Amino acid sequence: MYKKNKLIFISLNDIKSFNKNQFHIFFKKMIFSGYIFILQSNPYISNIIRFVRNDISESFKKELFYNYNTKTKKESYLQKKLQDYQEEFKKNCFIKKNFSLFLNSIGLSTKNTFIDQICLRVSSPKKVQDFGILPRATAHRDTWSSNLSEQINWWFPIKSIIDTNSLYFVPEYFKRIIRNTSADWNYFKYKQNPDKFTSTPTIKDPGVIKNKKLIIRPRLGEIVCFSGHHLHGSNPGDSIRLNIETRSISLNDHTKFRIPKKIDYHGKGKKLKWFKGLESKNCLSLYYK
Repeated sequence: MYKKNKLIFISLNDIKSFNKNQFHIFFKKMIFSGYIFILQSNPYISNIIRFVRNDISESFKKELFYNYNTKTKKESYLQKKLQDYQEEFKKNCFIKKNFSLFLNSIGLSTKNTFIDQICLRVSSPKKVQDFGILPRATAHRDTWSSNLSEQINWWFPIKSIIDTNSLYFVPEYFKRIIRNTSADWNYFKYKQNPDKFTSTPTIKDPGVIKNKKLIIRPRLGEIVCFSGHHLHGSNPGDSIRLNIETRSISLNDHTKFRIPKKIDYHGKGKKLKWFKGLESKNCLSLYYK
């Protein structure tokens, strides 16, 4: 185990060194106190990466990695093809099975775990229009959209990334209030008109976090795990980025652990229906109290 700033790097051997259930407890305590985990060389994450890379290569050949700069018929065709692919991706049983096995391998009970859809995000270079669903987002807390403070985020690349197109965090604001659009944001308006509304509430003044970003660059096979309360965002790089991400909620975490407090959320309602049981397939709304 290696710690640096707010990052904790964990290998498979590190996890095995913990007694039964102790890593799970350590992991949750540190996550909810603001630490960011990078779990290394997990075989189930590697299985997902190999599968997705092969599937994308077969489905798109070299199309997906070409940087389009002008609006053409070919570009419009690729956009439709990619968005259809991303929607089908959410239903892939192989990916969901291996992600469940991954959670088990680090001590999380899949019986009590509910996850949002597992998504493929394709972030275009900064000078190119985003082609896929889930466009780039400036700094935000995921909890501003879900209103679930015990949410944990899972994020990993399926193509090598560099600092300029990676994920960044602003740890300084984990316990600090920051002005944001959560009071005005509406999920249903976004779904009806994704070109006009942002996919999540974001900070109002990006300038205040300048020079405060912690940029991470996970290697292929590593997965980043962090509290949904963390202020984070995506760097608009010069090359395309492909990553997989989802969010999870475990039953009773809000009673077992000290969960981050809502300090700057101004929306209404919890998005319980976003999360479905890994085993039960039921919505979190049936169990959450």
